[in-house]
Amino acid sequence: MRKLWIIVLLLIAFQSFGQRLRYKDLFPMIYTSQEETALMMLKEYLISEPEHANANYMLAGIYATRYLSSDVLTQHETALANAEQVQLRILKCRTLIDQREIRRNDEYYLDENGNPMNYQTVDSILTVNYESANEFTDKAPAVYENFTSSVFYYDKTIKIYAEICGAYNSLDNLLMLYDDELEAKLSNLENYYDSTLYFFNEYKRLTEEYPIGYDQQLVIKEIERFRLQGLVGRVDFLQPEIPIWNYGKWSEEIRGQVRDVVGILREKLNANHREIEQAYRAEVSEGEEFKSRLDNQMVYDLEKLDFQSLPVAILNYRDFINELRYKESNKRYYDTAESLDAASKYIYYSEIINQIREADTLLNIVESRNVDAKRSKHMEFMSEFYGGASGLQQYISLQKSRNTEKFQEYVLGMRNAIVENNRESTSIDSGQYVTFKRKKYPKWVTGSTSQPEAGTIYTTHQKVNPDGSVYIGGIYLKESDVTNTVSYIGKIANDKVQWLREFDISVDSVKSDANNVLGALELTKEGVLVVINSKHLTSDLSLNTFYYLDDNGKDTFVRQLEEIVQFPRVIKYFEAQNRFILAFSGDDIDQPLDQDTQMQIAAFNGVGDQLWVKSQSFAGRFVDITGLSDGYLLTANYTHYEDSSLESKTGLLTIRLDSRGNVISDLPLESSEGFYITHVIKASDSNINFLGFKGNLSDYDGSGLRYDRNLVHIILDGRNQLVSSSLN
Repeated sequence: MRKLWIIVLLLIAFQSFGQRLRYKDLFPMIYTSQEETALMMLKEYLISEPEHANANYMLAGIYATRYLSSDVLTQHETALANAEQVQLRILKCRTLIDQREIRRNDEYYLDENGNPMNYQTVDSILTVNYESANEFTDKAPAVYENFTSSVFYYDKTIKIYAEICGAYNSLDNLLMLYDDELEAKLSNLENYYDSTLYFFNEYKRLTEEYPIGYDQQLVIKEIERFRLQGLVGRVDFLQPEIPIWNYGKWSEEIRGQVRDVVGILREKLNANHREIEQAYRAEVSEGEEFKSRLDNQMVYDLEKLDFQSLPVAILNYRDFINELRYKESNKRYYDTAESLDAASKYIYYSEIINQIREADTLLNIVESRNVDAKRSKHMEFMSEFYGGASGLQQYISLQKSRNTEKFQEYVLGMRNAIVENNRESTSIDSGQYVTFKRKKYPKWVTGSTSQPEAGTIYTTHQKVNPDGSVYIGGIYLKESDVTNTVSYIGKIANDKVQWLREFDISVDSVKSDANNVLGALELTKEGVLVVINSKHLTSDLSLNTFYYLDDNGKDTFVRQLEEIVQFPRVIKYFEAQNRFILAFSGDDIDQPLDQDTQMQIAAFNGVGDQLWVKSQSFAGRFVDITGLSDGYLLTANYTHYEDSSLESKTGLLTIRLDSRGNVISDLPLESSEGFYITHVIKASDSNINFLGFKGNLSDYDGSGLRYDRNLVHIILDGRNQLVSSSLN
């Protein structure tokens, strides 16, 4: 009701202003009304009576209340306007209020309790309020401006830091991609941060002289992890503890790292590249030892900042090529040395071939990193040494061509070395016999047959020991009531039989009832390994017997292989593992090449205990078993394997096994002409050579290698992957 009454009175009063409403009638309403209402009434009254003393006095008081109750930082403009009004109204009051005015109108000048005041009290109030307003208008703007400037500059630091975080996804990239634009941003970041501190400190100093009701403190936090710290939105500077990030120190540290870390690294990088390049131009003497020029510490430090760095890839390649040049300097020695054993030549060529392949791998890494994102970190390096992206690509192309030429050169060297060492058959020339117990045994390989003639002795296997002694083995058909074949194995030294044993093994009785064929033979340092295949004369029964004979022909062990019924093809002894690996396939010695058969691979330890047996199907003929550091590689000439069928032609089949006989990978290779492999030469675990001829395996006469247009040379690595092929 009171508010309604005031509103009604105001309406009446405002309508009566035109009729000069008396102040004494208006004063009670002004005195008892809310501040906003009183302000409105006074402003209206002063329009018609601008010189009224108490109206100006009352209005000055309302403005004083308003500016004194305003927040200097959040309501600065309003507070300043009210304080200026106080100054204006008090100056007006000074011209209108004197002792006479107070005596005549003391009912208008009341204290807090509603009692009239004397002139001295009113004058004191005017003086105090005028000085207070003067102090406010004099000091508050500076406080406000320094505070808002501090906030303004910190907001700018936040935005600049956010831009930097958006442009660089890691500190390493920031350091490596540092340029003039980033330098300008860091300079602004540091200046704005310093300005933030400067204006805040000024604000604090001014508020100590002129308190405004706030007492904030900055809490400075260090940026220790780029992008994970320092990214914030607006910060509330009105709270007692204001958390801010030390962008100034961070900017200074970044500049220091660019100068003291990245800059020095770039100098070392350039110097190392020049050193490696100079070493490449220097002459290399035969047999000279290689000394790497690669600054490994520099590479390590650079890779920490620039993971998968382009310059590091270039230096690795160029230093590797320098090492290759030193190894190549020995080529003439390995090509011409007459007393050098074949294995040493194989190893040398293998090392060079493998190193050229490794060089190509390193060069591919360089090419894969020749992209804008990698080059942009080393623009000066790229420009100085390679003339930019296109120049580096030209260098890569030239190096690829040179590596291809070198690779072909050393593959040919390897081929020549193998051919020279295997030009002659390891068999003794035909026509030479040795006599033992009135029987004449051929010292050369006469060939194998499933239909021997009575009275003829066939030598199917022959191995020459390093000391010149010879092991021969074969079969002959007995001339007796039971006409079965008997196998034999003997050792010859100085054209005399040292010992000779015959094997007439029965399959299911004590009497002769089976044809015995020597299937596989292998030498060891202590003697000879043989597997005799015994096939029953009238049934399908078959038995394989594994013999390890010492140097005097005595049994080291004998094992009947009851689970393995296929014909024995290859035996290999691996001394490092003290393990024997045997390969079996087909029903008899004359297994057709195009007939699918079960292939069985078996492993035995040094005392003849069976370790494992694995089976797989293929059509063809075993060639060899090669030992690898982590298993074995089977080699066969094949006509059919899984989905690969060559009809009447043969190709190369290699199967990689682990040490337990499990298949890791297989690789069937073929050509339109057909070819077959006769020799498998392991130079190293990463260089296994397969040599043979184009044409039909049935045409092979067992002779050694020879130079002609039909010669085939294939190289695989220990992972069973193709390295080189003359069929391409």
